[in-house]
Amino acid sequence: MRRSVMMICVLTLMTTLLSGCWSRKELGDLAVAIGLGIDKSDKGYRVTVQIVAPSMAAASTGGGNSGSPALVVETEAVTVMEALRKLTTKLPRKIYLSHLSILLLDEATAKAGILKPLDFMFRDHEVRLDFNVAIVRNGSASEALSIMTPLERLPSRDLYDSLNGSHKFWAPTSAVRLLDLMKWFDSEGQEAVLTGLYLEGNLEKGKTKENVEVINSPLKFEFRGIGVFKYDY
Repeated sequence: MRRSVMMICVLTLMTTLLSGCWSRKELGDLAVAIGLGIDKSDKGYRVTVQIVAPSMAAASTGGGNSGSPALVVETEAVTVMEALRKLTTKLPRKIYLSHLSILLLDEATAKAGILKPLDFMFRDHEVRLDFNVAIVRNGSASEALSIMTPLERLPSRDLYDSLNGSHKFWAPTSAVRLLDLMKWFDSEGQEAVLTGLYLEGNLEKGKTKENVEVINSPLKFEFRGIGVFKYDY
């Protein structure tokens, strides 16, 4: 009897140490980012975020599903982290980066060095390291994240699937994850590589529903070519 009472007391004390759901995040409080773009600008960096539209979240729970599947917001600041924090002035929700599919950089950023703008992502505990990284070769990351794609409702997911598909089935490209970049930068005698993204066609029409409502889309994207970095540029 005494042993049973002691066991109950021990278990009761142990439950007080359990944290439960202290770190939970409510979907209604977050702006879930699926694509991130970084462009060099006069102020430092222009950061563009493609987020899942609330209508998509409502559809997943049985609600309506009208409007665009994704929203694009952007801002400029001296650092990438500051720009992400600054986006709170344009959104009622906090940017949540744990579901990123792809990160795009423009050529100016790549040539200036990518370690500095990516440093916060290596350190942020909310960022998962399994999303792909690519360079927009004939435009800006902001433009690439603003186009509508025909095969996937979420454009960033279409870019992610295309890059991984070409890497797996034909290999003219390299589906590089942020984790791969981290390993390369920490290794001697091995340089980083990233695939180029090209936008071909009418950019203005590519940002509208017309790009997904006709058989021959006015704007198409293509991953091709692999660039080798010396150090981080």
